[in-house]
Amino acid sequence: KQWYQRRVLFYVLFFFLCGFLVLVFQSSLSPENSIHDQPFGVLHVDINGSKIAFYNYKPVHTPIRTVFLLHGMKYSKETWKTLGTLELLREQGYRAIALDLPGYGGSSSIHKDFPKELFLKEFIEFFDNRSPPVVISPSMSGEYAVPFVFTYPAILGGW
Repeated sequence: KQWYQRRVLFYVLFFFLCGFLVLVFQSSLSPENSIHDQPFGVLHVDINGSKIAFYNYKPVHTPIRTVFLLHGMKYSKETWKTLGTLELLREQGYRAIALDLPGYGGSSSIHKDFPKELFLKEFIEFFDNRSPPVVISPSMSGEYAVPFVFTYPAILGGW
């Protein structure tokens, strides 16, 4: 069991590091404004009739770029808050949005016929992304991110 927990932690950290490096070395940075002005707190959005919970951590100044943080099966948006990832990204000038995937945490389930890649596309497009955002998707959240990346690659600035 410890081996499995270490492996999961390794993958979470690995994907976070990869995504962060993409952010750091990205050359085309443009400012962005948000639909939501709250820098902290749980917010909700309706995607295809499902209530999706998320954190919206905005920096003090205009964000460099938006980072969407998905989660693994045994985790939630709370994991990114507890680890300090949301605050770290905010302090570095990024807008960090951690969501509870459908059926997890504070989010309701989506209809089984609603494609996961379309769910993720609609969630990302809910926000005013003037520069292509980055998606961090450890473990099980790849079920959403992988089809999304292959179906809508032009939307992303990094994965």
